[in-house]
Amino acid sequence: IRGDVESRGLGDVYKRQEEISAFLEALGDKENILSVKGIGSRLSLSLQDYDKVNKEKLEQLGVSSFVQMSKKITLVIQDASTLAKEIEAELHQ
Repeated sequence: IRGDVESRGLGDVYKRQEEISAFLEALGDKENILSVKGIGSRLSLSLQDYDKVNKEKLEQLGVSSFVQMSKKITLVIQDASTLAKEIEAELHQ
């Protein structure tokens, strides 16, 4: 995760990394994510296998609702655009 260690404590950076890892796991891991986009409080994802999504775990991570369509799933969560950038960074590592 890209973060300024000077402005955010190192512990905060590691905690955020753990949160992103938990999100990825709840979404079926990195390999399951085809694309991600965040706008406002909505996180839209295209996935390979929607059956791998753990909605209960996502709710524990702060997702308040889900909208699943044939080609994508949209999650409503606070600060989705930042989360999308962090997930995108993880996908390209």
